[in-house]
Amino acid sequence: MGCDRRLGILVRVVSKLTVTAISSELKVGTRFAKTEFERRFGVTIGRYLTRRRVEEGVRMIRAGAKVEAAALSVGYQSKRHFYGAVRRLTGDNAEAAWEWFLAPPACSLLS
Repeated sequence: MGCDRRLGILVRVVSKLTVTAISSELKVGTRFAKTEFERRFGVTIGRYLTRRRVEEGVRMIRAGAKVEAAALSVGYQSKRHFYGAVRRLTGDNAEAAWEWFLAPPACSLLS
């Protein structure tokens, strides 16, 4: 299965997940789920989910989708919220954000 396909499937699943849904599925408390996820993977659940959603949105934009359509598709309320997530992932520097947008896609997910 190709990188884009794996990422797309994961983001469609991830964009609907919440910490409450994850902890409920695992039959553990939300605090335990958050703590254990961060301990094992070195990143919070929220940051992980945000990164996956943004990566899928950027992939869609590179494929020709409008920013607003991509943002709504991956679960953001507007392109403004999507841009905010990109800034938080790349830093406040707009130049860094555009470098991240324009960089060749890398598949670090399940490669």
